Amino acid sequence: MKREVDPNLDSYLDQLFKIIPAEITGAYVAASAFLIGPNPESETLMLAGFAVFLTFLVPFYLRKLQGVHNRAQLIVSTISFPIWAASTSIVLIASYIGVWSKILGLVLIGWVLVTPLLIPSPPQTATPLKVQPGPAGGGT
Repeated sequence: MKREVDPNLDSYLDQLFKIIPAEITGAYVAASAFLIGPNPESETLMLAGFAVFLTFLVPFYLRKLQGVHNRAQLIVSTISFPIWAASTSIVLIASYIGVWSKILGLVLIGWVLVTPLLIPSPPQTATPLKVQPGPAGGGT
């Protein structure tokens, strides 16, 4: 599947799938499962550090390995990953941010609704109009 979002060709759901690479979210989920044990508070900081690393990795991963050159998509994807990661780890970070955890959940919902609207369609290349020659000699 081509990873660059094209609102003219991709459905809303396809656009959402292309925003954050599955490999990046998979790495975060694997790290979360690996790091979080019986005492999650001690590992939350390490997971947060890994999330920061993955956030910086997103635009490079999309550009170099997935061939995405749409600057808006690279920016939106980079912003989207930490929002997604924080929302999936809300249980871990709730003790640190208190009531803000509910606000973070609302931010995720709003961001999911708005994200595909932030990525413009790629410029369309004009197809030259082919002119068919008329009959030779004209006619009366």
